[in-house]
Amino acid sequence: MGEIGHPLLRRLYDYWSEKRGGRPLPRRSDIDPVELPAALWPHLLLQDVYLEHDKVRFRYRLVGQHFQDQIGRYVTWTYSDVALAPLGSYAHYVIDLFADSVRTATPSYSENIFVPTGQRATTLTKRLVLPLSSDGQTIDKVLSGHVFEYPSAGSVQFGAGVGEFKEIVRFALP
Repeated sequence: MGEIGHPLLRRLYDYWSEKRGGRPLPRRSDIDPVELPAALWPHLLLQDVYLEHDKVRFRYRLVGQHFQDQIGRYVTWTYSDVALAPLGSYAHYVIDLFADSVRTATPSYSENIFVPTGQRATTLTKRLVLPLSSDGQTIDKVLSGHVFEYPSAGSVQFGAGVGEFKEIVRFALP
């Protein structure tokens, strides 16, 4: 297993792990954002999980400001495959990361780099995917943390599309 590459994401994983106790997964009701550092809130996403004809779909329930600033539009209550459609193959990659965690009932960490359409700045994304289950077996929500890093202090929006992207690391967590 590798290392979670950002202290905020490490804190989120530790919190999630603590909340599951001896169970495989915590419930959504176990998660209290007030218990998390305020610096983490803008990086959080909470998505509802829907199984439709053997396909996993996600709908944004809570979208942190950091993510919303990067995508450049309001996506709460939108399905991720619709909200991310302008990102092309990168959207499929991201949705598959979440779907893999749901199918395996396993938290995961990944990092990738990409260049937003029409821009030259490379963006590094660090992503933590944490499944949640109301009944202890069926995953009905996913909590995730996202950190976007850039070569300069400014931010880069990627909502208009993503050109090339490359996965740097992906691994399941215990």
